Amino acid sequence: MEYVIISLESRNLIPEGEVLYIKANPVKDAGESFRHVEEMFGKKYYNYSMMECSETDYFILPFSERDLQRFISIAKRTQNPQNYDSFWSPNMHDFHKVEMKIEDTGKITEVYEHKNLYKPLYSFIPVSDIVYGNINGDEIFVIDACKRLNGAPFSDKPEDYIPHHFVYAASERNRYMSEIQEARQQNKRWTPDLRHFVKESITIKFTDRFTGEPGQEERDLYISRKLSYPIIMENLNKLPLF
Repeated sequence: MEYVIISLESRNLIPEGEVLYIKANPVKDAGESFRHVEEMFGKKYYNYSMMECSETDYFILPFSERDLQRFISIAKRTQNPQNYDSFWSPNMHDFHKVEMKIEDTGKITEVYEHKNLYKPLYSFIPVSDIVYGNINGDEIFVIDACKRLNGAPFSDKPEDYIPHHFVYAASERNRYMSEIQEARQQNKRWTPDLRHFVKESITIKFTDRFTGEPGQEERDLYISRKLSYPIIMENLNKLPLF
């Protein structure tokens, strides 16, 4: 696939940090109606839009000054392209497709995230049933699970069994249930695709049920990218956390 770059910027995302955020439109052959014109002028014509549209694809790559300058150069060449060498040709095998809520539009969009931004996989043991809730009009559900790094040996350390919380959009229930069912059929732990989440660390306050003394502990909170990260973080007190 060939693309024309219509927007290039540096963004700070959570948890990725600084990234290159690229908006690009696919390049197509101009069609048979341009064949006579191409023969007349000896020039190849292409069809593409320089405006954001329904065909726009979004790419997130690790930030580097070198890549920034490279993409600026590509974007400049496409202002007056003469051939396919003027366009950007990403290797799509280097990217994962992720659904993400774009904060400046509020829309859930499919984004191509570079594999170098991909986080390690963890397996989990769900320790709670689905608990539903509503955050500022968004229907959500929450589950608790214990975490274990894939390939790591089993551990008796108490900290390995502290609950970690997953906050989903209600529309993701079928995907979650399918993952759980597949894990049970294969007699394996649940291994969610963490690319669908933003990871945050939160402090949970509690009262010890044996001593009655107050305490607190750090837990991981995984927020679906289909939800607004800022809104969830601003309304932690409304989450049905255990």
